[in-house]
Amino acid sequence: MEGTLGTLYDINKQVIKNYKPLSKNKIEKIMNQMQEWIKEQNNEYYMLLCKEKSDYTVFRHVHKYLPYPLSKEVIEIAEERGAIVSIEQDKLTNAIEFWIKIDDEVFMYLLFGYDFGVVEVGV
Repeated sequence: MEGTLGTLYDINKQVIKNYKPLSKNKIEKIMNQMQEWIKEQNNEYYMLLCKEKSDYTVFRHVHKYLPYPLSKEVIEIAEERGAIVSIEQDKLTNAIEFWIKIDDEVFMYLLFGYDFGVVEVGV
Protein backbone atom coordinates (compact mmCIF):
# COMPACT_ATOMS: atom_id res chain seq x y z
CA MET A 1 0.00 0.00 0.00
CA GLU A 2 1.47 3.32 -1.04
CA GLY A 3 1.46 6.27 1.34
CA THR A 4 0.37 6.30 4.91
CA LEU A 5 -2.84 7.06 6.68
CA GLY A 6 -1.05 9.32 9.14
CA THR A 7 -1.27 9.45 12.88
CA LEU A 8 -4.47 9.17 14.88
CA TYR A 9 -4.19 12.93 15.44
CA ASP A 10 -4.06 13.52 11.66
CA ILE A 11 -7.08 11.29 11.10
CA ASN A 12 -9.03 13.03 13.88
CA LYS A 13 -8.10 16.40 12.38
CA GLN A 14 -9.55 15.39 9.02
CA VAL A 15 -12.80 14.14 10.56
CA ILE A 16 -13.27 16.98 13.04
CA LYS A 17 -12.51 19.59 10.39
CA ASN A 18 -16.05 19.04 9.10
CA TYR A 19 -17.73 19.59 12.49
CA LYS A 20 -19.86 22.65 13.03
CA PRO A 21 -19.11 24.97 15.97
CA LEU A 22 -20.78 23.99 19.24
CA SER A 23 -23.87 25.95 20.23
CA LYS A 24 -23.83 28.21 23.28
CA ASN A 25 -26.27 25.81 25.01
CA LYS A 26 -23.98 22.84 24.39
CA ILE A 27 -20.95 24.78 25.64
CA GLU A 28 -22.86 25.80 28.79
CA LYS A 29 -23.75 22.15 29.47
CA ILE A 30 -20.11 21.08 28.94
CA MET A 31 -18.95 23.89 31.23
CA ASN A 32 -21.03 22.36 34.03
CA GLN A 33 -19.45 18.94 33.36
CA MET A 34 -15.99 20.54 33.44
CA GLN A 35 -16.89 21.88 36.87
CA GLU A 36 -17.13 18.31 38.18
CA TRP A 37 -13.87 17.31 36.48
CA ILE A 38 -12.07 20.29 38.05
CA LYS A 39 -13.37 19.32 41.51
CA GLU A 40 -12.03 15.79 41.01
CA GLN A 41 -8.60 17.04 39.86
CA ASN A 42 -8.12 19.29 42.86
CA ASN A 43 -5.15 21.08 41.26
CA GLU A 44 -4.01 24.64 41.80
CA TYR A 45 -2.50 24.91 38.29
CA TYR A 46 -3.91 23.83 34.93
CA MET A 47 -2.48 24.11 31.46
CA LEU A 48 -4.32 24.57 28.17
CA LEU A 49 -1.84 23.34 25.57
CA CYS A 50 -1.80 23.20 21.79
CA LYS A 51 1.54 21.65 20.93
CA GLU A 52 1.03 22.09 17.19
CA LYS A 53 0.68 25.88 17.57
CA SER A 54 3.13 26.17 20.51
CA ASP A 55 0.30 27.78 22.49
CA TYR A 56 0.65 27.30 26.27
CA THR A 57 -1.68 28.92 28.80
CA VAL A 58 -1.30 28.26 32.53
CA PHE A 59 -4.20 28.91 34.90
CA ARG A 60 -3.85 29.29 38.65
CA HIS A 61 -7.00 28.08 40.36
CA VAL A 62 -6.91 29.95 43.65
CA HIS A 63 -10.45 29.24 44.87
CA LYS A 64 -10.72 25.48 44.48
CA TYR A 65 -14.13 25.47 46.14
CA LEU A 66 -15.47 27.61 43.27
CA PRO A 67 -14.61 25.60 40.13
CA TYR A 68 -17.16 27.25 37.83
CA PRO A 69 -15.13 30.44 37.28
CA LEU A 70 -12.15 28.35 36.11
CA SER A 71 -14.23 26.37 33.61
CA LYS A 72 -15.81 29.62 32.37
CA GLU A 73 -12.38 31.23 31.98
CA VAL A 74 -11.01 28.21 30.09
CA ILE A 75 -14.00 28.27 27.71
CA GLU A 76 -13.56 32.02 27.13
CA ILE A 77 -9.85 31.59 26.37
CA ALA A 78 -10.64 28.70 24.00
CA GLU A 79 -13.26 30.84 22.22
CA GLU A 80 -10.69 33.62 21.81
CA ARG A 81 -8.54 31.15 19.87
CA GLY A 82 -11.31 30.24 17.43
CA ALA A 83 -14.58 28.33 17.05
CA ILE A 84 -14.92 25.38 19.43
CA VAL A 85 -16.13 22.37 17.46
CA SER A 86 -15.65 19.64 20.07
CA ILE A 87 -14.95 19.24 23.79
CA GLU A 88 -14.43 15.75 25.15
CA GLN A 89 -13.00 14.29 28.34
CA ASP A 90 -10.12 11.92 27.63
CA LYS A 91 -10.18 9.41 30.48
CA LEU A 92 -6.96 7.79 29.28
CA THR A 93 -4.90 10.96 29.73
CA ASN A 94 -7.18 12.45 32.43
CA ALA A 95 -7.52 15.62 30.39
CA ILE A 96 -10.12 17.53 28.40
CA GLU A 97 -9.67 17.82 24.62
CA PHE A 98 -10.83 20.98 22.89
CA TRP A 99 -10.89 20.96 19.10
CA ILE A 100 -10.83 24.53 17.85
CA LYS A 101 -11.24 25.70 14.27
CA ILE A 102 -8.87 28.52 13.36
CA ASP A 103 -8.85 29.83 9.77
CA ASP A 104 -10.47 26.65 8.36
CA GLU A 105 -8.03 24.33 10.16
CA VAL A 106 -8.68 22.49 13.43
CA PHE A 107 -6.26 22.13 16.32
CA MET A 108 -6.45 20.13 19.51
CA TYR A 109 -5.98 21.97 22.78
CA LEU A 110 -5.57 19.83 25.88
CA LEU A 111 -6.56 20.99 29.37
CA PHE A 112 -4.88 19.12 32.21
CA GLY A 113 -3.79 19.53 35.81
CA TYR A 114 -0.34 21.10 35.92
CA ASP A 115 0.70 21.20 39.57
CA PHE A 116 3.67 19.00 38.67
CA GLY A 117 4.94 21.58 36.18
CA VAL A 118 5.14 24.60 38.45
CA VAL A 119 8.03 25.12 40.83
CA GLU A 120 7.47 27.78 43.44
CA VAL A 121 10.67 29.21 44.90
CA GLY A 122 10.86 31.27 48.07
CA VAL A 123 7.22 30.74 49.01
